[in-house]
Amino acid sequence: MKILALDLGKFKTVFCNYYTNTADHHFGTLATTPQAMHDLFVEHQPDRLVIEVSHVKTRRKQAAVALARKVLIWCWAMLRDGGTWQSDREQPTMT
Repeated sequence: MKILALDLGKFKTVFCNYYTNTADHHFGTLATTPQAMHDLFVEHQPDRLVIEVSHVKTRRKQAAVALARKVLIWCWAMLRDGGTWQSDREQPTMT
């Protein structure tokens, strides 16, 4: 099984791609943007997704989580529609 773990930041995200069968793993960073997240999901195609959420509720963390949710919805819609990132496209909804 492939597990992709994300530690979301406002501008940068750290990820770990972990393979449970072999215990292989690797780390990387990427920009916290819809296109970068989409590319990460397409490249690694994880079976499970883990997102780091802190118990500390600071404004910065709440903003990062809100941004992450928006980015994940965009990526999900792009994968669902088989499309690529289009900045002029309306924000998708989960219907």
